Amino acid sequence: MVFPETEKIESPEHIPERAARAFDEGSDCLARGSATAAAAMFRRCLEIALKEHSPDIEAWKLEKRIDKLFTEGRITVDLKEWAHRIRLEGNDALHEAEEFTPETAGEMMEFTRMVLMYLYTLPERIKLRIETVEAAKTD
Repeated sequence: MVFPETEKIESPEHIPERAARAFDEGSDCLARGSATAAAAMFRRCLEIALKEHSPDIEAWKLEKRIDKLFTEGRITVDLKEWAHRIRLEGNDALHEAEEFTPETAGEMMEFTRMVLMYLYTLPERIKLRIETVEAAKTD
C-alpha cells in the first residue's frame, strides 16, 4: 500500500535542539507514510520539550510532569489536555497492536507543534520584540 505523500512540517523555531530533532523525525516519518513511528516521535518530542522547559519539576513520568506544570500555573487547562492526548496516543503507538492512521498522526503533529509554540516559540518572539523596542528607545 502506498500512502499519499504529505508535506513535511519543520519544527517550530526557538525550541530545544533535541525536541526539534524528535519533531523533525516524526514529521519525516509521517511524510513517508509511517504514521505509527511518527506518533511515537511526537510523544518523544513532547517528553523532551517538557523536561527541558521545567527541569526543576521532579517528575519522571510524563503524566505527572504535565499535571504538575498545570498545577503550578505554567500551562493552561487546554494545553494540559492536549499534552495528555499526545502522551496517551504516543503510548498507544508504542504498546497497541493497531496501526495509526496518517490522519491521527497528523493531528498529533499539529497538537505537538502548538504545545511547542506555546512553551518556546511565542515567549521567545515576545522577548525578542521587547528587546527590539527597548533598543529603539535608547537610539
